[in-house]
Amino acid sequence: MSRSKTFVMVIGALGLLAETAFAQSTDPSAPMTREKIQEYFRLSNHNDPRQYDYFVDDVDMEGGALKGRAAFRARTEQMRRDAAITMTPGLIAIDDSQDMMAVEMTIHLVALRDGVELGDQPQPVHKGDAVTRQQTFFFALRDGRITSLTVGGGERVRQKADLAAARAEAPTAAQLAEPMPASINERLMTHQKYLDYAMLFSRFDPRFLQYYDPDVVFATAPAPQPLHGPKAIHDLYVPIRRNLDEHITAPIIVVDNSHDVMFVQLRNRMVATRGDVDLPSGVLKMGEEMIGNGVIVYSLKNGKISYIRAAASGSRFEPAAR
Repeated sequence: MSRSKTFVMVIGALGLLAETAFAQSTDPSAPMTREKIQEYFRLSNHNDPRQYDYFVDDVDMEGGALKGRAAFRARTEQMRRDAAITMTPGLIAIDDSQDMMAVEMTIHLVALRDGVELGDQPQPVHKGDAVTRQQTFFFALRDGRITSLTVGGGERVRQKADLAAARAEAPTAAQLAEPMPASINERLMTHQKYLDYAMLFSRFDPRFLQYYDPDVVFATAPAPQPLHGPKAIHDLYVPIRRNLDEHITAPIIVVDNSHDVMFVQLRNRMVATRGDVDLPSGVLKMGEEMIGNGVIVYSLKNGKISYIRAAASGSRFEPAAR
């Protein structure tokens, strides 16, 4: 789905979400809690002009695609003329720092008239047609208010790789011999602890396994079925990494230790440097690279990773009865 159409869905959904936030006596500047964001959703079928107090004046939507509360309000009102929107939150994580929140969301849109654009549909739709979309939203927060929104996930790009540069990124013997990062001894998960894990994983330094709980479950690609235990995860990657260099970065990390959950916006760069590689999405030929963005959800136990899955995503079109 194009970023522009994703953004239209987001703005319309957020508008419906936000418009009723003040139907109860919640202070918009109070610290963000699950109850506070749930109140958004529970009251989303009402209308209250004080809705915009839940956003800072210069709120930023999708990296500048829409800037400021006035522009947000105008776009919201436009969207409501085209579609009825219902939002249902799933898993919610609020970062320990109170500066970021992640929400798995199901968005249901129903066209109110013929000829409107609806979600990710390539052509205008008919009245009554519906789209259900699953997406993860990352909200930046300041003093309990929303300062920006980023939509998690994105498309994968396959292209020719610069093999010389890719090999230069591979770990050296000296790097593999470096002491274990001190974060491994921290009692809780932290941003730095996850970044250290990602560094070791990218190097395919087997010490990345120390960041897993002994009973960890790996339930995402490239595993064809859930794997149990650190050894099973390592064994999955051994044949893949013979011919593949993989580099992961984490532009957004939301760590909610109070609920033992973490969301990560993950950027993944896979380069077939030594031979062809069989992946769930197809064969990556030697000399090719695949770059993608996705959202991974981690369960935590005693500061270690206990469950790994991809965030809910996808879209379903439901035509109206004719």
